[in-house]
Amino acid sequence: MKIAIVQSKPIAGDITGNLNKIKEYINRAKEDKAELIIFSNGSLTGVNIKGLLYDTTFTNEVAIKNIELINATEGINVLIPTITEYKGKLFEYQAFINKNGEVKLFPATPNDAHEMYEGDIETGKEECLLTIDNKKFSVNCPNGDVDLNIYSFMSVFDKVNYHNLDFVELMPETDVPYININSAGFCNGLVFTGGSLGVSQGKITFQAPYFEEGYFLINLEGKKITGEIHPEPKSKYEAVHKAIVNSIRDYINANGFKGIVFGMSGGVDSALVGTLAVEAIGPEKVTFLIMPSKYSSNETMSDAEIICNILKAKYYNIPIVDINKEFLTSLAPFLEGTKPDTTEENIQSRIRGVLNMAVSNKTGYCVLATGNKSEASTGYFTMYGDSCGSLAPIIDLYKTEVYELCEYINSVNPIIPESIIKRPPTAELAPGQKDNDSLPDYDILDDILIELVDLGCPVEEVMADGYDEETVIKVYNLLHKVEFKRCQYPLAISLSESCFQNKEFWDYPQTNKFRAEL
Repeated sequence: MKIAIVQSKPIAGDITGNLNKIKEYINRAKEDKAELIIFSNGSLTGVNIKGLLYDTTFTNEVAIKNIELINATEGINVLIPTITEYKGKLFEYQAFINKNGEVKLFPATPNDAHEMYEGDIETGKEECLLTIDNKKFSVNCPNGDVDLNIYSFMSVFDKVNYHNLDFVELMPETDVPYININSAGFCNGLVFTGGSLGVSQGKITFQAPYFEEGYFLINLEGKKITGEIHPEPKSKYEAVHKAIVNSIRDYINANGFKGIVFGMSGGVDSALVGTLAVEAIGPEKVTFLIMPSKYSSNETMSDAEIICNILKAKYYNIPIVDINKEFLTSLAPFLEGTKPDTTEENIQSRIRGVLNMAVSNKTGYCVLATGNKSEASTGYFTMYGDSCGSLAPIIDLYKTEVYELCEYINSVNPIIPESIIKRPPTAELAPGQKDNDSLPDYDILDDILIELVDLGCPVEEVMADGYDEETVIKVYNLLHKVEFKRCQYPLAISLSESCFQNKEFWDYPQTNKFRAEL
């Protein structure tokens, strides 16, 4: 039996555009004489559609498109996710449309199966079977000659390939062929891995690429699945690199931006984001703004121009010294008699934010925020300054991980100058300023944050691990003091379960006075 697999990358809410792509894939499968075509989750509606599920205008439009979809399937069996009402609630279901246009619904997940079968999946297992040419396919409820799992796996930093490995380890327990169809791409902060696969007798015998949309043909003969095997990422940083590049591209294309703009400081964060941005959409669609203040060193400004030239992107040098003087003059009644502090520092950062956003407004380019997870954890960023923008590509990477990703990129193609990587991190908003004037060294800071944030360890346990108690308490207090700032950060590319924008993991109130007694 020839089966077509579609690992789709839909746009949330673009029902017409998504349906047109679905029709193209169906026609292609007919030309290839496939007997069945299977689509990944969200192919019609988009993945992670959130409140659209409760928008009756949207759901009514989906109902209309469902009919149009059925009319397009004549002559081929189609298994595709859609949404429809069941027991007074709207659910996503797998709709099986046979070649005669007859429809049968299957639960989209085991949770839906529980509701569909009154909490007892076992009693409904026969209902989870579809039959084609006397072969029984189970849908998200193993019980057939072939097990189908249509589920959207999200990218988890350092665990990208684990879902495939888990399935392969389970398969030797059964002789039943297994097919997983997974969504791909970036949607509303979530990264879906792709990497759809087929497993026969404990071995992967089909695998789609990671993070990319695609149409694939597989053959099912007896209990053997055969198809293309695309290599999976060899390391976590290869996976993260692909995830971020594809996510930037998806976000820019889905939202109709004409390009990308942001400030190139000559530091490692902006150099990394610039490299990823150029790889995502090409240098001709990326513009950098170099915005030196009186505290900017010749070395950083030189490196900013060097990386712009290496990336072959257009850049503009816009000094902010005079603009900053105008701000200070206007604010003289509030500044006179006071010592310079973060007020004066943040003004510089916000001037740069205004310039970035002005260029964005005029050109239709998207502003990227270049902050990292270490800064987000401790509040070491300026609201409406370096945090302004629409998308934050590396906000789920700690500073030490930023360096490691740079090392991976340079191991493939030396792009980011060593002078940028080796220079001590600095915001250059005050004379001689260094990040470790305000924060612990990043190798210590990140180790503490991984325990507090990623592992959820109590602060007492972190101190017991041998870190300096005063440092741990400082980091702990910073972490919980700046939630109001984090909540205003641009959309993250979520690479881990512990991403701050993952509200199932991290959902502290913005106003929160609770602290552990230490």
